[in-house]
Amino acid sequence: MTVGKTWEQSNRQERPVDRTTLDRNSVWTVDTDETITVPAGTFRTMKITWRNKNTGALIYQMWYSPDVKQWIKIREILSNGQRERELMSFKLK
Repeated sequence: MTVGKTWEQSNRQERPVDRTTLDRNSVWTVDTDETITVPAGTFRTMKITWRNKNTGALIYQMWYSPDVKQWIKIREILSNGQRERELMSFKLK
């Protein structure tokens, strides 16, 4: 992954009980290299955004650390606000 890299993804979510189908077309972009601090420490990361391809609406922002090979922070954009998750601790083997 490199800054500026973009890719598209399409998927279908089927809910047989509700008899609904949702087609989602997304665009993923590696926006920047950032160093961020979370409870587990300070990490060099790549900030990746996930947007709705049709509307451009932001769905997720994610900070991935190549050193840890793990998401360090995830921000989910919801209709009623935001939900953030951060890495609390880790152990490299």
